[in-house]
Amino acid sequence: MSIKKTEGIILKKIKWSETSNIVTLYSKDFGKLKLLAKGVQRLKSSFSGGLELFGLIDFVFYKRGKKNLYILSSSDLVSSYPLIFSSVERYGVASAGIELLDKLLAGEEKNEDIYSLLVDFLSKVQDLDKKNLEKFLWAYSLKLLSLLGYKPRFDECVKCGKRGKSLKATSSGFLFFSSDLGGIVCPTCAKGDKLYFRLTRSQLNWIRRVLDSSLDRIEKLELEKREVKNIGDLILDFLSYHTGFGKELKSLEFLKKISLGKEES
Repeated sequence: MSIKKTEGIILKKIKWSETSNIVTLYSKDFGKLKLLAKGVQRLKSSFSGGLELFGLIDFVFYKRGKKNLYILSSSDLVSSYPLIFSSVERYGVASAGIELLDKLLAGEEKNEDIYSLLVDFLSKVQDLDKKNLEKFLWAYSLKLLSLLGYKPRFDECVKCGKRGKSLKATSSGFLFFSSDLGGIVCPTCAKGDKLYFRLTRSQLNWIRRVLDSSLDRIEKLELEKREVKNIGDLILDFLSYHTGFGKELKSLEFLKKISLGKEES
């Protein structure tokens, strides 16, 4: 029985028994883990902070037997994001980002860049102006896809290879995006095909800048709300084609029922 210690973000928890939960975390040193937290629902539980959803904790765990489930021995809350729970918009965006990561990561694969992205994501969701939340969710999604090897090609036409100034838009200012081909398609190659997403030059430039920027700079990258929706639809279609889910994310159904972008009350 090997005892290990690390830190991680709580992605979700489900009830296991009257007093215990199964907790899914993304850890800094071991990737995604599922742990049994025995007695966490007791009034005098030894787990610091009660294993709060989205909480960042230091924890000790070990494996017993051959079951694909670890035992959580102890935990200490390092930081939490209480403002996320004060707003349905913030909670919806945080939940969507967490659900996306949970579904894309199959097992225990350490990736410190993804871990840092996740910590930064939750911190920014807590602090951002509401009008920037939806835009920020898609920026985070693009960066997560890139880190996981799903990055679409936005620098050249995936059919003919045109790039830079030779990658001209239509007279109406549109380029095109193909989910199955995994990138942008120039107007010449897209001629006659109506299955592509239309992408404006400003939307393409925003995507490129997101992929080249840190999350701290995202809110400064301007984009109109209708353009945010188009980019979101594009990302979800790409996810559905390459991963088998996307539009089916439960958290996105919740987001559809609330209004993003309103002023803080």
